[in-house]
Amino acid sequence: PSPTWRISEFSSLATPSSSGSCSQPRSAFRRSCTASSVGMASTGLPSQADISEDEAESASSVSGKHRTAVGDVLGCVWEIAQHAMGTRRVQDALEGARCEAERVDIAWELRGHVSRAMRCPHANHILQKCINTMRPENLQFIVDEIAEHETLVTQAAKHRYACRVVQHLLRRCSPAQVGGITKVLLKDVDALACHTFGSYVVQHMLEFGSEDLKRDLSRMVQ
Repeated sequence: PSPTWRISEFSSLATPSSSGSCSQPRSAFRRSCTASSVGMASTGLPSQADISEDEAESASSVSGKHRTAVGDVLGCVWEIAQHAMGTRRVQDALEGARCEAERVDIAWELRGHVSRAMRCPHANHILQKCINTMRPENLQFIVDEIAEHETLVTQAAKHRYACRVVQHLLRRCSPAQVGGITKVLLKDVDALACHTFGSYVVQHMLEFGSEDLKRDLSRMVQ
């Protein structure tokens, strides 16, 4: 039978040695990546501690001297994306990728998982990093998976983590590319404008939307 890996082992495997490289082989790192799964966080108001920890997780992905090679995460992106250490390594790989093709290879492993990833306290950072480092045309799978169900669009806009993914899409993609998303959001704009997280999405619609969308929003929220 295959060995059972513990999260404590995962943490030690991901720690660079004094020479600047991981002290354990890549195969051991990958087996440790799938040791456990992280539950999706429920919607709710974030505490100041939550916000500080969340920002630190995203920032720390590129703060260290050790850089994660793209090949170190390919094949297990989704599995490790759901862990605190794993998300940092994937973000680091995206940041250090040599070309767009390498970033696409990483992002492609999130296909079919966008709905869960954007609500995960760890994986949502990878979606944000993809959106901010990749060309808009290569983000279409993210847009499509969110826009696939109208209820998912509004839920995402009101979710403490997913709302950030929606905001980044509105900022980075053309109004035509995210038209399916904004069309749904427009139907529920009154409730979103009064929502703790949804209000930020409405602000991004006003700032980055098409002129027609801005006009409709201004009329509806007055």
